[in-house]
Amino acid sequence: MNYTLIEKSAMKIVGVSKKIDLKKDYETDINRHWFEFLNNKGLGSYLESLTEDKNGVIGVCKNFEGDIIDYLLGVICKKEIVVDNDAYDLSQLQMPSSFWAIFEIREPLPRGLQNAMDYVYDNWFLNGGKGYEHDRCADIEYYYKDTSPVRSELWIPLKVKE
Repeated sequence: MNYTLIEKSAMKIVGVSKKIDLKKDYETDINRHWFEFLNNKGLGSYLESLTEDKNGVIGVCKNFEGDIIDYLLGVICKKEIVVDNDAYDLSQLQMPSSFWAIFEIREPLPRGLQNAMDYVYDNWFLNGGKGYEHDRCADIEYYYKDTSPVRSELWIPLKVKE
């Protein structure tokens, strides 16, 4: 699987967050969250107005608490906004400057993402992870718009293995 190691500056992510129970039918919950997100045209237009990156949208897995995660769908935002009083009940996540392994996915979703996650956690890290380990902050799924063939990325935060 192709990947790149890269330092990225701090970023702000704005979107709609939902708690997902990984013990239950989480694929259905995530798919429903995506369906609601993609079919809310007002939300999509609003989020697109907040970002300079017009190429894609992201999914963020954060706050791993046992079998519960927060799954945020949104965009990388450069503008200052107030999320407390918006019409879409948006969440905001500030990501610190981080070192990332960005894995390229060229398979249809959702299977392509699952294959990438399996590779990263069951193979790449177990075989040394090039001297790195997971930095325990949010994983990011980056989905390119209008790509043919299918193209997406899995961003894994890294730190030097101790």
